[in-house]
Amino acid sequence: MLTRQDTEAGLRRRMLGLLTGAWTTQAIRTAVELGLVDALADGVRPARDAAERIAADPGATERLLLFLAGLGVVEPLPDGYALTPLGALLRTGIPGSARQLALLYGDEFHRSWHELPYAVRTGQEGFAKVFGEPAFDYMTERPDMAERFAGAMAFGDVFFESLTAAHDFRGVRSVLDVGGGDGALLASLLTQCRWLRGVVVDQPHVSELCGTRMSEAGVADRFAFVGADFFTDPLPPGCDVHVLSRILHDWDDDRCVALLSACADALAPGGVVLVVERPLPEEPHGSQDGTVDLATAWDLHMLVNTSSGRERTPREYERLFVRAGLEPAGRATLPLDMEVLAARPVAATGEAGGEE
Repeated sequence: MLTRQDTEAGLRRRMLGLLTGAWTTQAIRTAVELGLVDALADGVRPARDAAERIAADPGATERLLLFLAGLGVVEPLPDGYALTPLGALLRTGIPGSARQLALLYGDEFHRSWHELPYAVRTGQEGFAKVFGEPAFDYMTERPDMAERFAGAMAFGDVFFESLTAAHDFRGVRSVLDVGGGDGALLASLLTQCRWLRGVVVDQPHVSELCGTRMSEAGVADRFAFVGADFFTDPLPPGCDVHVLSRILHDWDDDRCVALLSACADALAPGGVVLVVERPLPEEPHGSQDGTVDLATAWDLHMLVNTSSGRERTPREYERLFVRAGLEPAGRATLPLDMEVLAARPVAATGEAGGEE
């Protein structure tokens, strides 16, 4: 039977785990940045050998490895240390690597999160306070940062392959990926659906990344890139499906409605808009086991790192649809707590692919 002291000790231990969360991020970032993860990619390696390979202090390297072992990132073995399947996600050059995510969360976003008190007090973006300009402007002016951000986003691309199961693309001829970045989502759709043609609309500075992605996927002959600002420039008309993946959560309600309205106007007759987001729960709920709710965590992330972004509940997205002249047309779940929410113009009478 647990005593009151046992219960309080457990609570204090859990609180220590919460308060040292930033240490976890920095340990993983360091292992990636110094090349320790890649040094272990080819098998078991003693700490001293790994340290020599990355030109680091042997004793300090072993201390880092011991901490990473406690996280389940590496496994201590009689002959040294090896990556676990979890740690292998951090390797360089693998599809959907978490490497760039670790670097971004351990550096720029780590610094911006330091201004969470400012963001909560004022409702203003913490990133801009730290770096002197909004996050999207900062990335646009720095190609290396834009590439890092695209690489970080790729870690969540696991749900792309599930999109064709969540929505029936049979009968769809063309897809417009609004704010499609490096084109990963569209490349996945074009690979799975060989009859599709697609267009990515995004800022001109990502065109080279996008073109490279399409060439690597072998679908460059069925793809076009349009460099544009999707708020001020007209969207290419006539596509059967518009996809907005992780876009609306970056913006306030009015801008979301403006973008959704532009989609409704540019759609082919009978077309559909697919919004891919991580919705908030309709009712707040606590956590009994300390598991992080991804949607509420990312909602706070939007507060810190965008000027007006936020996560929304499914009902809130449906209200945006109605304001934009669209009507909800189904929902389906995706991996990583993502969902696809479909909407069609209210006056639509034709069909472009099946329902969820």
